[in-house]
Amino acid sequence: QTAKTIYEKILEFYPNLVAPYLNLGIINFLDGIFDEAEKLFLKVIEIEPDNKTALGYLEQINNNKK
Repeated sequence: QTAKTIYEKILEFYPNLVAPYLNLGIINFLDGIFDEAEKLFLKVIEIEPDNKTALGYLEQINNNKK
């Protein structure tokens, strides 16, 4: 199983857990899948509005859009 699969499985049972969304976002970001990464980081912010890691990645994604 890949890390993505494992995190997705965790979210099936714990949909409000921040770490899997954050880690999936980072994986997608590193893979260059910025649209999906952005959705995942926004979900992190929905659950934990002050998450500095997610906010930092969102800033990088927004800077890349310019």
